[in-house]
This record gives sequence, structure tokens and C-alpha cells, in this order.
Amino acid sequence: MTDNTHRPVHALEAEQAVIDTERLIDVFRSTCCADWTREDIANDKLLRFAQTYLLMAHAKYRPAAPSDGFGNIQLSIEEYNDEGRL
Repeated sequence: MTDNTHRPVHALEAEQAVIDTERLIDVFRSTCCADWTREDIANDKLLRFAQTYLLMAHAKYRPAAPSDGFGNIQLSIEEYNDEGRL
């Protein structure tokens, strides 16, 4: 096991970002992007969004969402059952 007690926080964050990116690329390659090169995936906007959300998750940050402030959106039973609305 690596001792991270003397490493700067930014170095740990950078290392985690690299690990996350590698995982995301592997996930992308198991989907419709299987024919893409690693470079194509690394340069795709969708990967950038995924990386951003992972960075926010590691920082315990949740983007603001409508409703109660905890990230859920409440619908009435009628709204939930309306497939055209969803």
C-alpha cells in the first residue's frame, strides 16, 4: 500500500483524475464507442462532462437542482405516470 501522507493534495487529485479518466475510457469502449480510439474518446466532450462530475463527486459537491436542494425533482403521481411528459 502506498503511503500518501506526505504527498501534496493536488498531486493526489491529479492522480485520481488520471485513474478516473482511464476508467471512463474503458466504460466508453464497452458501449457504442467501441470502435473509437483512446484519443477519440479522450477528446470527446462527453468524457469532459463525465470527468467534471467525477471531480465534483470526489469533492463531495452536488450541482444545484430544482426542488428541495438535495438534488431530486418531485412530480405528482399524475405527472410521473404521464409518459409523454417524461
